[in-house]
Amino acid sequence: MSEISILIGGKAGDGIKQAANTIARLLGRQGYNIFFYDDYPSLIRGGHNFSIIRASESDCLCHEEEVEIIVALNQDTVDRHIGDLRPGGVIIYDKDNVEAQGIGVPMDQIVKEHSGIPIMRNTAEDAKAVQFMQEKRLRKAR
Repeated sequence: MSEISILIGGKAGDGIKQAANTIARLLGRQGYNIFFYDDYPSLIRGGHNFSIIRASESDCLCHEEEVEIIVALNQDTVDRHIGDLRPGGVIIYDKDNVEAQGIGVPMDQIVKEHSGIPIMRNTAEDAKAVQFMQEKRLRKAR
């Protein structure tokens, strides 16, 4: 994986910025150069928020409008950003609350199984995004 762009979106209060920061730090610690675009967050609980992480082996000085992965914690993210998905890209979505084609993750169920609180859905989606990137990296290496 020489470069990847990821959009993470959901409603204000879902922990979108924290989820994106976690992915960015993880990729940075893997040696990638990071550009982090944080959309001006909604100050109204429930408004739409999103962040874009671009990770590259070479310098990256801006984000890209098209992304390989969209991580959607709500339907609004899919509806607003489906046009930003590159051909061959994937949507990782909360299958309990979102209708989309891609990889559905039962985030509410995962959080409940671990006796977590609802905001921890962002951690479940981070885990699935990392798993997907790792699998993509392994397929490319073969």
